[in-house]
Amino acid sequence: MRKIGLYCFTNDLRFNHNELLALACDQVDELIGVVMPIQISPFVQHHSGEDQVGEHRLLFWQQSIEDLARQFETQNQSLFTMRSSEADNLIQLIETCQVSHVYCNQHPGSDEYELIREMQESLPNIKVISTNNSTLLDKVDLPFELNKLPKSFTRFRKLVEADSELLNITEHSPAPVLPKLPTVLRDNLNIAPNVSVIKTSDTNQTSHASSQTDVALFEGGENAGIAHMTDYFRHSYASHYKQTRNALDGMSHSTKFSPWLALGCLSPKTIVSTLRQYEDQYGSNESTYWIQFELLWREYFYWRARATGNALFTNPQDSHALSTKAHDVSTKDEAAFNRWKMGNTNYPIVDACMRELNATGYMSNRGRQLAASCLIYELGCDWRWGAAYFETQLVDYDVASNWGNWSYIASMNGQQTRHFDLEKQTQMYDPQHEFIQRWATTNELHQIAK
Repeated sequence: MRKIGLYCFTNDLRFNHNELLALACDQVDELIGVVMPIQISPFVQHHSGEDQVGEHRLLFWQQSIEDLARQFETQNQSLFTMRSSEADNLIQLIETCQVSHVYCNQHPGSDEYELIREMQESLPNIKVISTNNSTLLDKVDLPFELNKLPKSFTRFRKLVEADSELLNITEHSPAPVLPKLPTVLRDNLNIAPNVSVIKTSDTNQTSHASSQTDVALFEGGENAGIAHMTDYFRHSYASHYKQTRNALDGMSHSTKFSPWLALGCLSPKTIVSTLRQYEDQYGSNESTYWIQFELLWREYFYWRARATGNALFTNPQDSHALSTKAHDVSTKDEAAFNRWKMGNTNYPIVDACMRELNATGYMSNRGRQLAASCLIYELGCDWRWGAAYFETQLVDYDVASNWGNWSYIASMNGQQTRHFDLEKQTQMYDPQHEFIQRWATTNELHQIAK
């Protein structure tokens, strides 16, 4: 009996260095590749006040799935998108095409986990193969049980780094050879009304920007990600990373790998492997180590999300954390939140960061910390409102890193308070107000000049 596989792409939108896709190609005779859509949940809608994905995040995702679809086309295959992320639609596709094997990345998001759980309950005879396809480490590699994940990043990092072999990563993953589409789907696409073929001929590489400051800083897709990574390591940026990483802007001041990491267009293993090659050629130092250090932060947030589940989205006092009625919003709070979203808080450094986010879909790591601190401690708003708004807008949105970082700033895990002195931070990172002026209105520029 022929084995028919279904590969569900989520945050692993790459063709090469994709161990799970290679496994699927080895195990089944026919394969359907589907991309799960990005959608805003009722929980995020309620907390963010937004009902759709921001244009920059959406554009980057569209470019990424189209790049992946082109690679499918080189092997006479087609890539599909699900019209909805509802479990019933996935179940219908599986039943219609007589799928026997389902492959999916172990996504840290609760919605993605629930989708797979519902599918398995409805179709208990389907074989589900799920691996850690977007992390440096597999669960079995962790030097502790997941339910004993260290509460602090420092403890996590030291335990991982104590085993030198864990981060001694060299990738040897050949490009997969795709099996053909199932005959039933190839002959009649209408039998699967809940999916549609990704048409690469309609690719729009330009942003539908709403003002002259709106720009697309990043191009989505595996090929663009590899090109960016290759260019970064071609120069000496990595050798100075620790000194420049906190800059509020500048493409080469930090690695800018995060957009492609978030969607899995780049694997963290690929980055570490390339970093090792750079160190072999140019030497290692504190800056090259710090790139690994930041990747371990990402790793920590991933495993923390896996370990805590829905608690990632909660305040300790909440009894119905994921309900859209989890908190009451006063008119005063809502007004302050809206000013923050639009970059009108009267804290110039925060306003510049928020305007950059709205115009580009991106904000520096330092900017994110300052914007979060302002919303929580200066404006007194629920940290989840900010995390949810970032979810809608960021081109590099990653559920574990975004919500983990916000809860970290909000001191949800019993850490020390992360309340930043915005004036001091401005003097440290924008002493000449160059970044502030870049995003200031004409009237604000006049005020600065006085």
